[in-house]
Amino acid sequence: MKKLIGALGLTISAIQIAMAQPVDPVTPSHCTSQEDVIFDCPIGKKHISVCNNGGDLQYRFGRLGSTELAFPQSPEENASVTQGSIMLSGGGGDYLRFSNGDYDYVVYSAEGRGVLNEGVVVEKDGKRLTTLKCSSYATNNISSHLPDGIEADTTEFAIP
Repeated sequence: MKKLIGALGLTISAIQIAMAQPVDPVTPSHCTSQEDVIFDCPIGKKHISVCNNGGDLQYRFGRLGSTELAFPQSPEENASVTQGSIMLSGGGGDYLRFSNGDYDYVVYSAEGRGVLNEGVVVEKDGKRLTTLKCSSYATNNISSHLPDGIEADTTEFAIP
């Protein structure tokens, strides 16, 4: 009986220690150590990242260490970024829209009825060109870490 109680005590201690450890304090992304990761999503060998540098957001896409697209070019141009919420049966989500001329890059994360849907939609003149879905779970801080001053999106967005 003493052995059973001792083993149970060790198991509980091991669980408490494991729970106190950070899981992965540094998620790979295009963001620097001085920036907050608002969103990051692997798509095959590439990543989509939204980085917050002192209140300025920037969308980045490409292989880690080799960004193919960064928008806005000057992160101080938050006027090209809007935010929105998605209502779903049994859930909901958030998105950010980065407008670049005729193109929009909509980074989204939503969950409804146990189904998680995350990725980016690329639109041209309001028409969907492509949808890139995350190949594993995204880091999503859209609703909790956005800087002040990001306007509400007025364009309708539907989850793909």
